[in-house]
Amino acid sequence: MWLSLANVNKYSGYGLLWTSQRLVRLSWKNNFPARQFSTPKNPIRRSSSQQSEEIADQSVSSAYDNSLSLISTVEDVERFKQTKKINTTKFRQHVNPLSRKFQTPCDLPASWPQKAYWDCQKQLYLDIGCGKGGFLLQLAQASIDGSTHLNNLNYLGLEIRPSVVEFAATRVPQRKLQGLVSFVGCNVNVDLERLLSLYQTENGSAKFLHTVSIQFPDPHFKERHKKRKVVNQELICTLAKYMSPKSMVFLQSDIQDVLDDMRGSFREDKGTTYFEDEIENFEEYLNTNPIGIPTEREVSVLEKDFPVYRTVFRRNDTPFS
Repeated sequence: MWLSLANVNKYSGYGLLWTSQRLVRLSWKNNFPARQFSTPKNPIRRSSSQQSEEIADQSVSSAYDNSLSLISTVEDVERFKQTKKINTTKFRQHVNPLSRKFQTPCDLPASWPQKAYWDCQKQLYLDIGCGKGGFLLQLAQASIDGSTHLNNLNYLGLEIRPSVVEFAATRVPQRKLQGLVSFVGCNVNVDLERLLSLYQTENGSAKFLHTVSIQFPDPHFKERHKKRKVVNQELICTLAKYMSPKSMVFLQSDIQDVLDDMRGSFREDKGTTYFEDEIENFEEYLNTNPIGIPTEREVSVLEKDFPVYRTVFRRNDTPFS
């Protein structure tokens, strides 16, 4: 058995190193001596749930699969930590937004949004499904640097996974973007109206929502999971209520069916009443990102030379009713 990174003391110094899907042998270019050990005679017995939790805690990014060698001693572990930076921040990729705990309105920080933003008179950029917040933080920084047309705004990121939004929030002071960027953990189909209503109260304008982006939402391939999708007619109406004419909704995904489904929702029922697709042909897409700042997912997809499907909707002049 191979020595574990996260659990070098258990099993008297022996353990398993796991990736998220398979058992692998760690190695890298430093040519550490390969050493093998026999299985301990009296291993500690654990329940299946404990094993699952430990496997999740011990998972290492498959990005390091290209660097292979055997870890066999505690000293080797320390040398590995110093040689390679391991991203130990692991998050669950998907959740069920229809589960009971996500149907309860979120607990907002005290005095939100007054304490979240220095100037609530600014219009708002809304990123739905912001993940770890990298895109929104870059956009806010670009607004300070004057390298984006989306400047002089406040930036709000919504994310349903609590641990992810907590991580995103810790990055705001690290980037010195307090008072400009706020992350809220919530189910957008439950809390969006309340959040925008609170911001409107402080802003004073009925149409303060400047731009909305929905980028790379969770795909729901199974038919019974279609009801979990984030873009529905209620969300579209909520956006239309607070957006002024010509305001932009930017949609993109690396899965064509996902983008087409979002696009179709904006092209039917209330969507077609309040929004217009900049690309008339449903089978055509934008070639470039109109925001000018890619998400982490977008960078990963483009580096693999895979397509990204995009479109932009504009709020029309129809009054909301």
